[in-house]
Amino acid sequence: MISIDDLILYENENSALDFKKTVYQKENFHELLLDVLAFANAHNEGDKYIILGVKHTNSNERELVGINATALSDQSTYQQLVNSNIEPDINLECFLHSYDNKQYGVFRIVNPSDKPYVLKKDYGKLKKGTALIRKGTLKMPLSRADLDKIYNTKNSIESFEGTIQIELSKTESINNNQIVVQPLAELPSDRARAKIERIIAVKRKEVNNETARIVIPPIPKFIFDSPTPYENRTLETLEENLKSVRETYFDDDMFELSSKHSQKININLLNKGNQYLEDCTVQLFFPKLEELFLLDKIYKEPQPEPSVITPSYLSIVANSASYDDIHYPDFSKREDCYFFESNIGDLKHNLPTEVFSVPLRLVFIGVSASKEFTIKIKIFGKNLVESIEDELKVTLLQST
Repeated sequence: MISIDDLILYENENSALDFKKTVYQKENFHELLLDVLAFANAHNEGDKYIILGVKHTNSNERELVGINATALSDQSTYQQLVNSNIEPDINLECFLHSYDNKQYGVFRIVNPSDKPYVLKKDYGKLKKGTALIRKGTLKMPLSRADLDKIYNTKNSIESFEGTIQIELSKTESINNNQIVVQPLAELPSDRARAKIERIIAVKRKEVNNETARIVIPPIPKFIFDSPTPYENRTLETLEENLKSVRETYFDDDMFELSSKHSQKININLLNKGNQYLEDCTVQLFFPKLEELFLLDKIYKEPQPEPSVITPSYLSIVANSASYDDIHYPDFSKREDCYFFESNIGDLKHNLPTEVFSVPLRLVFIGVSASKEFTIKIKIFGKNLVESIEDELKVTLLQST
């Protein structure tokens, strides 16, 4: 999926991108309809973006002003506005995006491929049948030549008529869309907490013992370049350590979750038709569940600070990015789901194809009995008249 940060920082306005300084207010919703119409009819394929909160000039200078997040209505308001006034239907997404402590509104017109789009009824001063097209940074009425180009393109593409089989990729713990979940073991922070609590209990018992007042001097850090052992710390220090144990061991916890306790999840597509599905893009909507924790990246094993014993170049090698690190799927958090998008190119018939080049890492927590959840899926393609919408029902089973 395109980086919104990159669009905000580096891209200039064009036939797939527009900037607005302020939010569309109800009194100028007609402007939103005209902008969406023009982008949807543009000759270039793919998603189109309108970003609110950026002041862009003709000399391609920009001012990142941001917006008041409360001024942006929810997505359903804008989607209903578009669906009620434009035909055929357009998939319009609206969401907030944070960058450098500012909020930006993002309208995403998802791969409008059923051109031409027109107003299907009067809206204020706008008349039924109005049709615009975006060319560069300008929007203008749709011409006869534009219509000829649209229909020539549509007629030259053989529409996909096949079906797509969707299932979870099989692994040792995944079969027939069922995932066998192992109980979550103690994490490094849990083990550290237990150790600190044991040492605190011992020190409290010895607090009235004069020998307990003799603190063993910590081993000088420059010798072994390691923290003072918990046994050699004061009671006050240990109590502070206990309060921050989760933060202290965060990287260790995430590494262990990523490497030992996560399920590697991928989605397998099988084109059962007799032709390619061209330029295929897949969108996945994972529900937010109490039992589901989705890792945002593959966490590496924490390395010690560089020292005489552990030179800095060893730390650099240990932390260098691998193929899996670079290609781990990006996702965005929405109000009720995690959203993924992957462009997999042409989907060849009868050849199983996985959506992600690197599987997702999911951690399931507190699954005590069989539980089901649903992954919603949308598939787009150059030779699809309408997107394919489907659901994948997944069952979680507790390990026996």
